Amino acid sequence: MTLIAVVLYRNSAIEEVVVAAEGHNVALARSLSNTLWSDFGPYVTTVEEEDGDRLRNRSETAELHRLVNELTRGLPVLKIKIFRIDGLTVFSSQADQIGEWKDNAGFRRAAEDGFAASKHSYRHTFSAFSGEMQNRDLVESYIPIKGPDGRVEAVMEIYSDVTLAMARVTKNTISYLGGLFLISLALYFLLYVIVRRADRILNRQYIELDKARTNLQAKNGLLEHEIQQRRRAEAALQDARQDLEVRVEERTQELRREVTERRQALTALRNAKDDAEAANQSKSEFLANMSHEIRTPLNGIIGMAGMLLDSNLSEDDHHYAEVIRHSGESLLAIINDILDFSKIEAGRLQLETVDFDLPTLLDGVVQILTPEAHGKGLALPVFLDPEVPARLCGDEARLRQILLNLIANAIKFTRTGGVATQITLLDDITADKSVVLKFEVVDTGIGIATQAQNRIFEQFTQVDSSTSRRHGGAGLGLAICKRLVGAMGGEIGVVSQLGEGSHFWFTLPLGRQDDAGSQVGWLEDLQGACAGLKVLVVDDNPVNRRAFEDQLTVLGCETSVLPDAHSALETLKAAADSAAPFSVAIIDHIMPETDGVALSKLIRAVPALADLKLVIASAAGLRNTGKAAREMGFDLALSKPLRPNSLIKCLRALLADAPAAEGTLANPEADPRSRASIRVLLAEDNPVNQRVMIALLAKSGVRVDVAGNGVEAIEAVRSRPYDLILMDIQMPELDGVQAARRIRELEGEMGHIPIIAVTAHAMKGDREKYLQAGMNDYLPKPINRAELLSKIDYWADRQRGEPTAGNRQRAAPSKAEPDAEDGGAKKKRGNRARSSKRKSGAS
Repeated sequence: MTLIAVVLYRNSAIEEVVVAAEGHNVALARSLSNTLWSDFGPYVTTVEEEDGDRLRNRSETAELHRLVNELTRGLPVLKIKIFRIDGLTVFSSQADQIGEWKDNAGFRRAAEDGFAASKHSYRHTFSAFSGEMQNRDLVESYIPIKGPDGRVEAVMEIYSDVTLAMARVTKNTISYLGGLFLISLALYFLLYVIVRRADRILNRQYIELDKARTNLQAKNGLLEHEIQQRRRAEAALQDARQDLEVRVEERTQELRREVTERRQALTALRNAKDDAEAANQSKSEFLANMSHEIRTPLNGIIGMAGMLLDSNLSEDDHHYAEVIRHSGESLLAIINDILDFSKIEAGRLQLETVDFDLPTLLDGVVQILTPEAHGKGLALPVFLDPEVPARLCGDEARLRQILLNLIANAIKFTRTGGVATQITLLDDITADKSVVLKFEVVDTGIGIATQAQNRIFEQFTQVDSSTSRRHGGAGLGLAICKRLVGAMGGEIGVVSQLGEGSHFWFTLPLGRQDDAGSQVGWLEDLQGACAGLKVLVVDDNPVNRRAFEDQLTVLGCETSVLPDAHSALETLKAAADSAAPFSVAIIDHIMPETDGVALSKLIRAVPALADLKLVIASAAGLRNTGKAAREMGFDLALSKPLRPNSLIKCLRALLADAPAAEGTLANPEADPRSRASIRVLLAEDNPVNQRVMIALLAKSGVRVDVAGNGVEAIEAVRSRPYDLILMDIQMPELDGVQAARRIRELEGEMGHIPIIAVTAHAMKGDREKYLQAGMNDYLPKPINRAELLSKIDYWADRQRGEPTAGNRQRAAPSKAEPDAEDGGAKKKRGNRARSSKRKSGAS
């Protein structure tokens, strides 16, 4: 350590000497350059390359040598050289070095970077101004000489004699080394003294420890005495233990008596539990009976109101009938919410896993809610991300119920604009064939205040709970959604601002179907077919424009959207003139100023647009839409709201140049003449329900016979062939379940007639009970007209062995329907479609 300190001290001292010498050399160089450079500079920079003798003999060299000697006289400068920046020595105080070339690190730094560079060196011999010198310490400095423009024009090398300074450094170093040596000796002596002192202290401690050992031996004797005393105490403790055992035995007998008493109390609790379960069963039966008794007259009220609305009424009468029907549907919605919440609160919610098709489910949800949305002039688009698999497995009924509730709720609180539904893929878990989907319902409605968002998912809670609130409801819909989403392993939430609409979302884990086809996305069949297809969308509703643009972009189309007919016509003309015409134009039917039909006529009047395919997008539910679309100047018709499958079918038809029927507008009630060959037996004892069903079926073109009870139904089946039986459950003489079982026992075709249970029973297990009795399907009251006709079409065609008839919408069997207590009646949320609903009296 001492040697290192000495070396560091010497290096530091040398560095100080070099820095000081360099400062002197730089000052000398500046003095020389200021004095000589104005005269000598041009010579240095312009002199041509010559040999050393010729340079030495030049008059400028002699004059420079004289001036340098005068300026350095009395200074410790031994030699001065001047180099051009290319390295040529143009002057040296040692004449024989003129003409040599210089190229070392110090010179290059001064010439290239413009900074002085110095180093210390020791020379045994050195040629100086005064001749040869022996054993000299030198500082060699390279100093750039800059011209008026700041550029380096030459480099001056100056050798300074620092022998005396280095001698002082050496002397100081030796003194420093001696001082350190003395300090080290002092430290060693101090250490020796400390060690000796510590040794004396340790000896004294050893003596004290020996004394402590003697004391411990004495204490050991005392401990042995204490051990003997403890042994005597242990003997006393043994006696006490025996006494304690006696007492424990006595306590055990007391505990046995307490156990007997507790068992008796447990028996009493079990009896109380049985009583509570019986009371709960009574409550369930009461709810079922109340639901049945309320649904039955509602079927007549809503059904007859629907029939009145289909008749020729004055404006006031039509308004009164609409109020009656809407009030009945609101009451039905409250009943269904109460039944759902009652079941969830009782812990009887059961989930099922079935295979289902997601686009078909979405189409069904939109079709149910379309009438109410269109009644308010709202757009109702659905966007399904192409990465979402189509065929999934999970609780289809609960998913449908959640979507119906959220979308209907959004429609209720939205006056203008629309309600958009979007489904995207959050996670695809290949290992267990499952996906996590995110469902979003975004509206342009009234919005929700921030302080109200934390409680809207609580039961019996309304955003506006004032007595003057505009919107009805029991405040259970969102609470049920939250419970269902949680039970299915998902999350639900809302983002909203008052006056700017609401954004409800929920996530659900769902499984993929086992078959390989279930892994294929719903856009696979059109992959690449629409790439580059130019499509123009004309719609005054911004929600519809956004929906069309998103779906067409996903399909690969080049999409443009416009809000009115005038700008659309100009855009089409400009595109045709630019040799990049549009291939397809999708035009809204109803628009302000110029509607879709008028725009089509204007387009057809332009020869350059003759090849343009026109599609009318309408929510009007036109009949015979294939023919009607062509008569209005369109190639195809597309129903709104926009659904995932409908746009695909329309584009497929356009690309294949298929008939217009591929893209016709859906009409759930279809043409009554298409059902003229269907004969249905209605087994119903209630006169009001008979009238409602007869009027509804007759208006739809279905031929219907009526049986007042189960016995009459069996006799009717024996006497005449039917395509379908609509079977009430509670009837006199013979109820619907017994009648269905006896019909299944009949021979031949009579025993295989499809039977649909039509009942006001909407509690859990009702549907399964009816299917086990031999019925094929289930339809809860009040009756949804579109659903009834859809099921009639499905089972009538299946009974005859026919494919799908005409344009009629087909219903899936009841297994795909929701639980009876969710009800097909669950589809009541916002459902203002033509509905023939429940009977009065016995089911």
